[in-house]
Amino acid sequence: MTNGLSTNASTMQSIARELEMNVHVIDMYSTCELEKHVAIWIKQLVDANKPSEEILEIIRPAIYESNSLILVKDLQHLKRGGRLTPMAAALAGLLKIYPILHLNKNTEGRIDVLNKVRTEKRADTYAIDKVIDDIDIEHTNIYIIHSDFLEGANHFKKCFIEKGVPEENIHINYISSVIAVHTGLGCIALQYIRKEN
Repeated sequence: MTNGLSTNASTMQSIARELEMNVHVIDMYSTCELEKHVAIWIKQLVDANKPSEEILEIIRPAIYESNSLILVKDLQHLKRGGRLTPMAAALAGLLKIYPILHLNKNTEGRIDVLNKVRTEKRADTYAIDKVIDDIDIEHTNIYIIHSDFLEGANHFKKCFIEKGVPEENIHINYISSVIAVHTGLGCIALQYIRKEN
């Protein structure tokens, strides 16, 4: 998991240094499906006998361009988990503000507010447009992950197909429980990373 959300990566690096092991720890600046995507990609490169330095050169640009947008229905979970201040959560609830959160290299793997809008529908539209503006439609994998909100995930998939994204580039899955405990039910995250060459 990214250094911005967990100390696991830095702990592994410290242990590797102490044991004088040649270990490359890659900060994904994200979680969930992007980590899985890159792990499978690295395995394919290892199986093709690529040296570690070349693998890093291949995958790092894709990681740096990748992004995760998070649409949370209930900010109280983020507040309880310390990911959002109580004041910000209270204010957002009072004003009926829907924040669009993001997680990427620019945020150093920390969840940050990308934008705030006044309705859930506007939040969804903003997120879809942001993804479409950022990607090469033909050469990007989009992961729509949700916490028990398949109906919402299917809605986003339909919207992306209508925008011209090939259906085979869109993948739906659950948000892992480790993350969902912070987001609560009804959360949608849109993760995207360009396809391997």
